[in-house]
Amino acid sequence: MVRMVARLIAVALFALSLPLAVQAKTLYWISHGSPADPVWTYFLQGANMWAKDTGQTVKTSFHNGDVPSQQEAIRTAIAAKADAIVTTSPDPGSLVDVVKEARAAGIPVINFNTPDPKVNFTAYVGGDLLVVGRRGPNISSIISW
Repeated sequence: MVRMVARLIAVALFALSLPLAVQAKTLYWISHGSPADPVWTYFLQGANMWAKDTGQTVKTSFHNGDVPSQQEAIRTAIAAKADAIVTTSPDPGSLVDVVKEARAAGIPVINFNTPDPKVNFTAYVGGDLLVVGRRGPNISSIISW
């Protein structure tokens, strides 16, 4: 599942990069996870693969569940005039204000892995975690290509 979502993120990032191909862009990849958690290494590999394949720049950061730190990282990306921000949601509703700020600045914000319907993200990449929880480990039955 994690590898599949990492691939989906890579595809989404690639699709996002197509209109950006004329000039190099900078994407901020911001995770609420820890760099020591193997789950996040798969996601980071996907982001790095996208950067290598497209010639774009990916700036990454991990926030170990520290919500204010993650919010500040998003504000830093906004101040740096990021071309896009890709982030996880550390806690439902915790990114409402910073995502509003990014969107007001014209920066798309893509949420991955941890959906948060309270936030007005530009897009979500990942599975429906409620469905996954109900169905258990056999998630192949809920993913269609």
